[in-house]
Amino acid sequence: MDGWAALLKSGHERLAGASSDEERLALHDSLIGWWSEALDAGLGRAPELAVLEGTLALPEVGRGAEWIRVISWNVELTDRTQRYGGFILPSDGNGGYDVVPLAHDLRADAWTNMGRCEADHWPGAIYYDVLLTHHRKSPTYTLLGWDGGDALVTRKVVEPLWLRRGRVRFGHRVIIGEDGLVNRLVLEYADDAVVTVRYEEQRDRIVLDHLSPTAPHLKGSTAFYGPDMTYDALVWSKGNWVLQPNVDVAAPNIRGPYNPPPQLRRRRG
Repeated sequence: MDGWAALLKSGHERLAGASSDEERLALHDSLIGWWSEALDAGLGRAPELAVLEGTLALPEVGRGAEWIRVISWNVELTDRTQRYGGFILPSDGNGGYDVVPLAHDLRADAWTNMGRCEADHWPGAIYYDVLLTHHRKSPTYTLLGWDGGDALVTRKVVEPLWLRRGRVRFGHRVIIGEDGLVNRLVLEYADDAVVTVRYEEQRDRIVLDHLSPTAPHLKGSTAFYGPDMTYDALVWSKGNWVLQPNVDVAAPNIRGPYNPPPQLRRRRG
């Protein structure tokens, strides 16, 4: 496994330092193939995978048959649009895992609160956390993600994951928001804003910045949205994430940004 881990680490480091879109996309395609072979060889649960932490997003959660790992990375092109790669590794129930490749579909327009998509029509994101909750002993998986969008907007997403017998679907109606049940919660905001979406284990809730436009007449133009210094939360209750507006946040450093791996950082200029 050391050989696969070293190859992948080198590939992601080269991707982070690539100087042209052609080089970035070629390395991205190579990494998808290398990851597929490495995961088939068992790297997904091997200790050697630890050398890649901090290079890309590799969160895991659960034990036994409820274990799952989510692997994702991005390529940011010169025009500030994104390309993504990733895999979902749900437990096979026997100590191993199934491999579900995620195919970034540039035509997918699923970043709405009601959208759903299959693994082969994935809109793409970096999933920096995966949560496991239960209702009546049934597990629910929820992803916290970042999408670099383009030169105007960035997104954070709370993405429930439907999972059955090795199949996955992004978007599952377990979030009760302002408009009732939705499949996901998308925060879209100005490219230069810093927005927090994080899980507070002690309170079993997801805390998120509340977004507002910089001026009233810009309402609806998300490229001018940012945090307004208030917070909302999604609280797990009876099998749903229930939105609670205007919550108190005790930790003063909640405003701290999520620090992405090197290839996620914006290139300016």
